[in-house]
Amino acid sequence: MVELNTPDTQARDKHSFSNPDKVSLRHINLELEVDFEAEQIAGRATLHLNPHRESTLVLDTHGLDIKAVTIGGLRTGLEYDLGQEVGHLGRPLSVLLPPQAEVVQVDYLARGNAGALQWLRPSQTTGGAYPFLFTQSQTIGARTWIPCQDTPRVRMTYNARVKVPAGMMQL
Repeated sequence: MVELNTPDTQARDKHSFSNPDKVSLRHINLELEVDFEAEQIAGRATLHLNPHRESTLVLDTHGLDIKAVTIGGLRTGLEYDLGQEVGHLGRPLSVLLPPQAEVVQVDYLARGNAGALQWLRPSQTTGGAYPFLFTQSQTIGARTWIPCQDTPRVRMTYNARVKVPAGMMQL
């Protein structure tokens, strides 16, 4: 008899701290402000959760400065813990959820050394007039610029509103 791969029997992803079998993301709204001079992104990730019974959401982060974790639009601070650094995996962000929480907001800062952010100076671009930034999040790089469940076990949608300096465009 073959045992089905259910949430109780699924192998844990050894490259993620997240707990999607307990609490998982279904959508992320990103509000990002890009600072080319400082090579950093100030962000707010609004995380929409699937229905759950667990009280702790665990996210993957690596090198992010966590500024605040709040519930929904209430701007009420939540209890959270940024765990110990574990090499290339980064740090788990554990958020204690109130009952029936559906939306959590994380305000954070991603710095220029984030593995998924590629910063190009104007001299490195074809036009030579403006800097350029692109993201490359495959493998486990998304956690370096977005607090998320950075595992292939989680499929979620997202949208992003990106603010860049005048005269530049975001795609």
